[in-house]
Amino acid sequence: MSDRAHQRRWVDQTDFPGWASARARAESASAYRVHAIARDQRLRLHRFRLALIGYCFFYGVTGYLWWDGQLDLDWIEFLSLVLGGVFLNAVFGGMILSGKNLALRDPSMTGLQTLGVVVIALVLAWTSGTLVSQDAAAMALVVGLLFGMFRLDARQLAVLAGVGFAGFAVIALLHGARLGLNGHESVVRLVIVGGTLTWTTVFASYVGQLRKRLGSRNSELKIALATLEKLAKYDGLTGIYNRREIFMQLEEALEEGLRLGTSVSISLFDLDSFKDVNDVYGHSIGDEALREFVRRVKNTARSLDRLGRVAEGAGFGRYGGEEFLLVMPMTQLEGAHDAAERIREAVSGTPFLLDGKEIQVTVSQGIAEAGPSERTDHLLARADRALYQAKRDGRDCVRVAEPAEDDPGIAREGPGFFNPDPN
Repeated sequence: MSDRAHQRRWVDQTDFPGWASARARAESASAYRVHAIARDQRLRLHRFRLALIGYCFFYGVTGYLWWDGQLDLDWIEFLSLVLGGVFLNAVFGGMILSGKNLALRDPSMTGLQTLGVVVIALVLAWTSGTLVSQDAAAMALVVGLLFGMFRLDARQLAVLAGVGFAGFAVIALLHGARLGLNGHESVVRLVIVGGTLTWTTVFASYVGQLRKRLGSRNSELKIALATLEKLAKYDGLTGIYNRREIFMQLEEALEEGLRLGTSVSISLFDLDSFKDVNDVYGHSIGDEALREFVRRVKNTARSLDRLGRVAEGAGFGRYGGEEFLLVMPMTQLEGAHDAAERIREAVSGTPFLLDGKEIQVTVSQGIAEAGPSERTDHLLARADRALYQAKRDGRDCVRVAEPAEDDPGIAREGPGFFNPDPN
């Protein structure tokens, strides 16, 4: 099956009311969920790599400051600080790669990663022996809050900024005299750091809101596109394929059957004397009758699918007016005849109960199995002649089309050569 056909079948089976087995719909929906999770995990891994680059730069600066004697750490303490960061990143990366992060409330772990940056920055600030190294710790706080804009909301960013600034303020006031600052200079410095962290929090929150708004717009656009696709492919009254789409389904089934050497059968339906239903009961009741007919056909087709009498992937569409077409891939004439008879019995066996009225509805059918390399219009013409014969034989019956002619003149010439438009 082509990628285009597989994509169409997934959309049909999960989002819209085109007929498909419950198992197929569940499998398709499950496949989409797996795809969405994998896409989100790739995005999280990409963000983690960006954070890892930031960590590498941060530890490069920290290493220089330690080597230059600006950090009050011996080599064991410095190595412990570095290994702590490596361990933290190994945990985050391992959880994303293993998928264990999916069990968390926030699978991106942005809050935890940002908190880790805040803790490491405060450790750097506490061990700083110069203003330069302490300023590096303040910049680490800013970078950590900017990273949080990917996921965190304003409240979460404010909490982390508050924790970071409170810790930095305590450290700066305790170590200010040791770094050569008087009380006034320490306060001014804290005002500058606090203002920078506040601006960073507001900016990161604003960008995060824009990101969420963009995500919401993208979701609305996807819904709108799905709605347009539904309108282009499905009959507005019955919810099944429209004329153009059911022809495309038939074309694809014939192409696949030709490629795989499998049978393809069709059944062409026509509700008997349906004009009388509209004339006697009104068009609104007639519309309800069409919907009830479609419901019974779909229920019967699903039961046949479970019994293995009709291959999974059958397509059902409105051919025009009160005419319908059922496409049955990998189904020989015998199976198609059995399906047609069961559908006929399901329709005529019990009157339709519509608006408190019992209405007897019957259906005539013409079935045909595609011949080797048979053209779409030729196959439909054979089924149509069989349907006409069913009408002549008294209606409420199934008739089988004459065998396909073994004539090179009817060879199919490729997809799209037959115009499905009625005009």
